[in-house]
Amino acid sequence: MDGWTLAISIVALVVSLGSVYFTWSADRRDKDRRADELTPKLTADIKEMSGGDTSWYRMRLQLETLKELATVHVAIVKGKGVSFTGSQRGVDPNASYPILAVDDGPLRPGHDLSWRVQLDDDRDTEARLVVDCRDSQGHSWSVVVDVEVPYDPTASVY
Repeated sequence: MDGWTLAISIVALVVSLGSVYFTWSADRRDKDRRADELTPKLTADIKEMSGGDTSWYRMRLQLETLKELATVHVAIVKGKGVSFTGSQRGVDPNASYPILAVDDGPLRPGHDLSWRVQLDDDRDTEARLVVDCRDSQGHSWSVVVDVEVPYDPTASVY
């Protein structure tokens, strides 16, 4: 009988370990799903603006989800010829050209943050932003946002 008791104990241990693993893996999947659901959805665009005799470009970052972000750090990680201009909110006053990052916030649902950008004649037609953001509870995310860059094919490029 001792052999049967040992075998049953081993089977019970294996079943218990399997149950623990299944519970852990289901919990992990649930946490990943919740994290995906909470990740902010951001969109961006660059538009030509005109004011008087000059025109300039504005990059706009909009929050599409319902949770307010306390801070955002926007970095242009891809996009030759696309940069932020100096002397504006969020730009380090000691930054040298090209300025590829801004810090700003808060960003409220349905609202946007915007910055003046410089577009060189020789530029890519798409830029990639990495937006590191944090809410007021300290949760943080890093979100990749692709943005189409206006391009005038009639402009001379040398």
